[in-house]
Amino acid sequence: MAVLAFNGFGATLASKVGNRSITAVGLTITAAGFGMLTLPEPDSSFWLPALAMAVMGSGFGLAMPATIGALMGAVPGEHAGVGSALNDTIQQAGAALGGAVLGAVLSSTYSDAMPSDAPETSRQSISDALVFSAANDDSGLAAAARAAFTSGMSTTFVVAACSVLAAAALSLVLLRERTAAAADAEADEAVEALAAESAR
Repeated sequence: MAVLAFNGFGATLASKVGNRSITAVGLTITAAGFGMLTLPEPDSSFWLPALAMAVMGSGFGLAMPATIGALMGAVPGEHAGVGSALNDTIQQAGAALGGAVLGAVLSSTYSDAMPSDAPETSRQSISDALVFSAANDDSGLAAAARAAFTSGMSTTFVVAACSVLAAAALSLVLLRERTAAAADAEADEAVEALAAESAR
């Protein structure tokens, strides 16, 4: 919901302020949301994660139109389809790679945080740990598994926040705003190319 709510706002701001600034601001807000997700404890309520996800969504909503605009603005008008396909490919590859990296961080930190004398299956998966503890009436193992999982999630979100902050810094360095003259010249070139194609 937050992403949808802030998408239009981000597009309006990007047209007035520029893609680079809005991208950096949106990614910084997203990183703040990830930072908030490091705070919950095993017995915390859902309100803090819900607020953190709303903050992340608002950041995504601000940054997404600006990043897409920056990408499409760098592609000539006659190659807009290629730019759109490239945008989809980048999003899917980034989601897959990010999920794999963060999943590996969570898995390793969870296993390291579990007691060394815990059953091997419990050290690999919190669901297995909870099933084992319920079957054997071992409340200590369940508490240890919840604490280890919370610790692992906190570490994972720290890594995610640092990665997003790095992306925000890179956006300030790498993104270039198009001037109005350049945009007009590109539009004229696209019109001329279409006219030439139609005349054939």
